[in-house]
Amino acid sequence: VPSNNEKVKFVLLRGDGPVLAARRALAEYLKSFPEELTAGQKIFIEEMLRREIGGQKLVAGKEINFNLNSIKEAISQSKNLSPYQLQVWEGYAKKVKLE
Repeated sequence: VPSNNEKVKFVLLRGDGPVLAARRALAEYLKSFPEELTAGQKIFIEEMLRREIGGQKLVAGKEINFNLNSIKEAISQSKNLSPYQLQVWEGYAKKVKLE
C-alpha cells in the first residue's frame, strides 16, 4: 500500500522473486492510482521495477519498498513506447499470467 513516505511497501511472500515483487508493487500502486495500461505496458513496467531490485536477496517475511517516482517513471516510459516496442512487449505479455 502506498504510504506517506512516497513508497509502495509490502512483505514478501514465499515464492516471491524479483518479477513477482515488481508485479505486486505495480498492482498495489494501481489500486491507489488507477491507470489504463495494456498487458504489454504492465510487463514493461515490471521489467523496469525488477531491475531496480538488482541483486537484493528476497526472503519471505522481509519488507520490500519501491519508490513511487520509479513506478511513475516506468508508467510514463510505457506510455511512450513506439508501436513496434509495444507490439514486442504485448508478445511477452501473452506468455505471462497477469493478475
